[in-house]
Amino acid sequence: MINNITREDAGPYLFRIEFNNQDKYNYYPVTRLHVSDFTDKHRISPAKIIEGKRVDISCIFNTTCNGTAPVLTWDTPTDVPGSVSNTVTQHGVTLTYTTVLSLTPSLKHHGQNLTCRLRYPSVSSERTLIHTVQYPPQNLSITSLDIIDASSINIIEGNSTVIICSVESFPASNLTWRHLNVTMNRTSSSNELWLVIPHVTPRDTGDYECVAENEHGAVEGSITITVERNTAQHGEPYSPRHLLTGRLLHHHYPGLALQCRGALRVPQRAETQADTQCHLHDQPLCF
Repeated sequence: MINNITREDAGPYLFRIEFNNQDKYNYYPVTRLHVSDFTDKHRISPAKIIEGKRVDISCIFNTTCNGTAPVLTWDTPTDVPGSVSNTVTQHGVTLTYTTVLSLTPSLKHHGQNLTCRLRYPSVSSERTLIHTVQYPPQNLSITSLDIIDASSINIIEGNSTVIICSVESFPASNLTWRHLNVTMNRTSSSNELWLVIPHVTPRDTGDYECVAENEHGAVEGSITITVERNTAQHGEPYSPRHLLTGRLLHHHYPGLALQCRGALRVPQRAETQADTQCHLHDQPLCF
């Protein structure tokens, strides 16, 4: 039996008998030993790694060689605390070596490597698992091309606006924009969602909620849109000065006739006719 075979062990072998009287007998043909690369591979059993939940990650090696036992070890980042347990089982002629790494993953470990190494005295191999930590949505933020002041946006009627909801999560979240309990936009498996309002009207006033959720949890945020009246479209705001002036003129000039055209903005968003023309004794009078 040859243990811990190396490439130097390759070559011809023959059976030879030697007696005390120095009689020697060689038996032919010779047997040639070929040493190939080490091809037996170990494997890391997949496991779902979730932030804050303890997980067992197994590294397994099967072999039919019952000579020198291999050594399985874990190489982990220094800031990844964990415990290791090793077992050996046999099923028929197959030996199974298993090493189990138990740890509680943290989000700061996301993307780091966990490596399982298999060693014999003369050869070794390794398998690496990227530490992919799954976690619920967090750090939701709402931004806009317009200026946001204390979670509120003021938009002039008739203009357009874009509000963007983004979140951090793994796996990616399903995002939804809602207004008055009505779904405005939705996306799946994406950590960003835009809501475009191409022509803002007074009906668009109110709170807009963004909800992000994946299989591990949900988070939401909101922003308020306030629609300002466009004075360029609706004329100057109504002023009580006009009504007061008209009453005074009518008091002094009972025969005064008033003709009003146009649109004025008045309290409670009421609309009336404007562009006042005044006539006294067939002479125009403006105020």
